[in-house]
Amino acid sequence: SRSIEWTSPSGRSNSQRELASFSADTNAPAASRRNQAKPIYWNKSDFLIPFNVGNQGRLPKSVELEVSTDAGSNWTTVERSDLTARQFTFRSSGDGLYWFRIKTVDDTGRSIPSTAAPMAIVIDTVKPQIDLVLDTDSQARMVADFRIADSNLANSDMRLEYQTELDTNWVPVPMQTQYGRDSLELIGKGVWDVPVRAKQIVVRLIVRDMAGNEAELTRLPTLLRTANVDSGLKLTSGDSSYFNKPFPSNAPTTSMVAHPQQGLVPEELPTPPAVPRGQPVMNTPLA
Repeated sequence: SRSIEWTSPSGRSNSQRELASFSADTNAPAASRRNQAKPIYWNKSDFLIPFNVGNQGRLPKSVELEVSTDAGSNWTTVERSDLTARQFTFRSSGDGLYWFRIKTVDDTGRSIPSTAAPMAIVIDTVKPQIDLVLDTDSQARMVADFRIADSNLANSDMRLEYQTELDTNWVPVPMQTQYGRDSLELIGKGVWDVPVRAKQIVVRLIVRDMAGNEAELTRLPTLLRTANVDSGLKLTSGDSSYFNKPFPSNAPTTSMVAHPQQGLVPEELPTPPAVPRGQPVMNTPLA
């Protein structure tokens, strides 16, 4: 019979995606095949699986599609297609890892396994979960702490960026990330200086998992107002010559005297007698 080969699968609402090459041996034990398969990640519950029929040998009567949900330990026939269709339509019952293989059926009804390697596809329709907290440190820098949870985070695409009223472009923020409790959780941090003249800022975190599911979280933090020394600040205004005038030596001495009807009024005090030089000053009560 003729050989059957996989071609690029395509979703009903997705563009075609190229298949990765597999080196799994269909005759090897299931545990061995489980370690060899490299899955394709897909974010739709249904998709098309095209196939090609080789040019050599006798044409088969039909082609069967088998699926395994335990990495090749058990297989179930899910669809049979004639040669004119050249594709299978598969709809999953839920997210998870699915293995696929095909068999040809000859005129006598005998099923012949294909020599092609099985195809592993991870169906993931759930967006990553994001938590983003913003704060400022002692140096007035913006600090972003975030947490991402998803079942397929490895090699995921993520961007932390900000925008102010001074520039419409999004500015990327360097990040440091590490796995949390397990490989399903990623925690990270970004620290950056906010432009001095900025009065408003928008911060967003965009995450895309291996299946292409994208999640975005946006925050609008309140910027801390800081005080700066103005180089043009003047301590006095107007004519400052008044403060540079010497105090006159013969200026009368005044005090504030309380009067029952007038309140506090100034009263001129007598000028104290002159003391000859060389004589001590005696503290005598005023008359």
